[in-house]
Amino acid sequence: MFTNGLFQEQLVIGVLEEIENRSEEELISEVHFPEVNDELVQYHINLMIDAGLIDGKCQLTSDGRHCFVRGLTWYGHDLLDENK
Repeated sequence: MFTNGLFQEQLVIGVLEEIENRSEEELISEVHFPEVNDELVQYHINLMIDAGLIDGKCQLTSDGRHCFVRGLTWYGHDLLDENK
């Protein structure tokens, strides 16, 4: 799924697609990409929340970052639509 040159963009689009396909609020830590470390996924989700693509919150605890996502924002939907 991921290639070196487009890794971050592909990860962002993959996360947006996963969120769009979910029907209810749930912990995003349940999203896994076999090729990517879970901590890296959580880090990118946090960046995407800060960038306004995802509506959610992340907490940094002693056992890592944990994110809770409510859904995509308008901008998140737009970015996903542009990349389909």
